[in-house]
Amino acid sequence: MKVLKYAFAPMDCNSYIVADENQNCVIIDLGGDFSQIEGIIKENNLKVLGVLFTHGHFDHVLGAASAKSRGIKLYASALDGEMLKSSDGCLASYVGIDYTPVDDFVVVSEGELNIGDFNIKVLETPGHTIGSLTYIIGENMFTGDVLFEGSIGRTDLPTGDVDEIKKSVNRLIGLDFNYNVYPGHGYSTTIDKEKKYNPYVRMFAK
Repeated sequence: MKVLKYAFAPMDCNSYIVADENQNCVIIDLGGDFSQIEGIIKENNLKVLGVLFTHGHFDHVLGAASAKSRGIKLYASALDGEMLKSSDGCLASYVGIDYTPVDDFVVVSEGELNIGDFNIKVLETPGHTIGSLTYIIGENMFTGDVLFEGSIGRTDLPTGDVDEIKKSVNRLIGLDFNYNVYPGHGYSTTIDKEKKYNPYVRMFAK
């Protein structure tokens, strides 16, 4: 399995292209127009089976409409999926960024999600937003804005909750495997590294 990364301006949101041996792929978050990663898709001769959103903030979903226009299925939680339906909901209007709403997406919840040959474990990890999701594909964990290298997501935006993000981070850290962690911003890390060095994780454990 191959994980390719593209960081979208203006918020440096990470979009991940996860490809299997059959040249199929899923995309985790899409913070800009699909055309910006089309070159990567073509260069690697990949077929996109779906775009999975970790949460509904504009910097992670700006490319929703452009992906949908290409016939690509969109996946989001029921709660954060509501944010995709308006510029106000995803907060794009508050920062003056154009956003094309979408209301056609597959609702994802806790459990197993199968897309093509991808078996994806879905964890509900609220705190940054009420409907934040974490996706696990093989040895790779995609945490959106819940867990970062050396940090955690902010909780001061609508539906954010300090107590909930503590629970979610503790849940991820408590999983019995040293997953590769791919966050919504910044650098990749591992569960073991965050257990050892992340000050928030160490604080929550006290």
